[in-house]
Amino acid sequence: MSSHKSPCRVAGRIVRYEAANSGQIKHLRLATAGGEVEVKIPKFLRSTVQSSLPAGTWVEVIGYRKWADSQMEIKAALIVATGTVATAVLEAETAMEPSKPAETSASAKLGTIQVCQKSDCCKRGGTALWNALETELDRQGLSDQVKLKGTGCMKQCKAGPNLVVLPDKTRYTYVKPQQVPQLLEKHFGEVFAHQK
Repeated sequence: MSSHKSPCRVAGRIVRYEAANSGQIKHLRLATAGGEVEVKIPKFLRSTVQSSLPAGTWVEVIGYRKWADSQMEIKAALIVATGTVATAVLEAETAMEPSKPAETSASAKLGTIQVCQKSDCCKRGGTALWNALETELDRQGLSDQVKLKGTGCMKQCKAGPNLVVLPDKTRYTYVKPQQVPQLLEKHFGEVFAHQK
């Protein structure tokens, strides 16, 4: 049977993390309203996800559901703490329904911009970049829809400051504050145009 891949959103509580033989975290078990599911964690999140989202945390996983040989696998593109049990349970119940194209609303989250907060990146302009992103998101009216998140080392210290735009996982290095408007236009410009 061929594999089929479709976008999905699943919410629930992290039960535990599972490591490969190498000892590196590769999956998390998520308790949802529809039962327990296994979620594959992308490589760029593996080093930080367990410390920032410990077992017991309510989260929303945005990613892809893949069916292969009657087995379902969920691969995360983004894992976000939801903060409330009620929100997570409600989203979990709707997430298990067949996927439908998501309707975009003014309050819907469009994505996340992860900015390296390690000292090397900050010395190379990471703090100025963070401030420019905050200012430009506010100016364009996107601060409610685009989350700005500080991260640990992205393993590109000499190419700092570094950032990643999710959910499409686009990585940028040597980012200058004056490039921020073009970067936001590239990833979120269509939404900004509708808000004018």
